[in-house]
Amino acid sequence: QFSFPVMSLTKLDMLEKSKDWGVTDLMNKTWFCHQPFLGQPCGSCNPCIHTLEAGLRYRFSTISLIRYKIKKFIISYPKVHRTLSKLKYGEKYF
Repeated sequence: QFSFPVMSLTKLDMLEKSKDWGVTDLMNKTWFCHQPFLGQPCGSCNPCIHTLEAGLRYRFSTISLIRYKIKKFIISYPKVHRTLSKLKYGEKYF
């Protein structure tokens, strides 16, 4: 039988523990992004969005934060989101 004690910890809990243990620099080297942009987290994939919304904003560059805000804006307007998705996948409108 296995036990995974970290399953109940949030990202902020893990950050606090890493500070207590003096391994924050190591924790900041972990990777979570599915679509890196210029060698940095993209800010628009689901793991990046989850990490940002969990309170670890300091791990993102300015470009990543801008991409996050654009993504959240697009998602909040379904018509814009649909139109851009069609353009992305090459569907014709006419």
